[in-house]
Amino acid sequence: MHQYPSLLQNIIDSIPLPIGVYVGDNLKIELANAAMIKTYGKGNNVIGKNYLDIVPEIEKQQILDQALSVLKTGIPFHAIGRKVDLVIEGIMKEHYFNYSFIPLFDNDGNVYGVVNTGTDVTDFQLAKEEVQNSNERLKMAIDWCGIGSYEIDLTTKEIKTSGNFDAICSIDTPLTIEDLIEKLHPDDLTVREKAHEEAKTTGKISYEARIIKDNGERWAKINGKIIADDDGKPKTIIGIIQDIQEQREFEEELKKQVDSRTDELKRSNNDLMHFASVVSHDLREPLRKIKILGVIYLCNLLIKIFI
Repeated sequence: MHQYPSLLQNIIDSIPLPIGVYVGDNLKIELANAAMIKTYGKGNNVIGKNYLDIVPEIEKQQILDQALSVLKTGIPFHAIGRKVDLVIEGIMKEHYFNYSFIPLFDNDGNVYGVVNTGTDVTDFQLAKEEVQNSNERLKMAIDWCGIGSYEIDLTTKEIKTSGNFDAICSIDTPLTIEDLIEKLHPDDLTVREKAHEEAKTTGKISYEARIIKDNGERWAKINGKIIADDDGKPKTIIGIIQDIQEQREFEEELKKQVDSRTDELKRSNNDLMHFASVVSHDLREPLRKIKILGVIYLCNLLIKIFI
């Protein structure tokens, strides 16, 4: 057994990250700080026992082979975000660790032990997976709606697009920003420039333009958001594009129908006004005659009275 100065042991015990020292072909646990003992999850009585006896569940997870390989070859092993199933208080639990096995050499250059360090990154890994899953769900929803997405790195000018974006813009190879601009109808370039100019203040891009395609042109709606770095300098544009050709055609047809109905209504109003004028004229003539007859009758009646 190799003796460790009490100062070194005190230092290791004070480190919050799990640290264990295993020696010999059986990887006997010669030292383990409180963090490593907690990670084992098998109680405090671990010193002097073999690594595999304390955590037998690692045998089928290649972890034991990794440690033994380091003991044999003297080559360190490092794992990042590796899934490790550990039995904690009798229950198998899924964990993720950044861990290492580092060889220990004696004065003759021979490997006599392994230092095991680790960092539990389970919360980080699960959060990362949740973000990835959320992104996948969002991507599926966007694709299902027929909306294309894009991302432009303003530093490298690299453009990432979805399949729907490529279909809407009729592209099959990575393009530059200039190539995408050339896809727009020349008459709509001013609208795009205005939208990007306003985005310098609002941070949001929104406009409608015609996309030139091999079989003609189609209207599309482009929305985007400018993402800035910590210094407030624009670094990325993310956004979506939507084919609105059918919507535009519907709006045009609706406008034509409204205009047609409006013209019909005007004609109907004019006809009604003309009819009212004719009726009014026709009604005034009998009234005039009745009025004259009434005056004649009154005059005759007066004459008879006074004669």
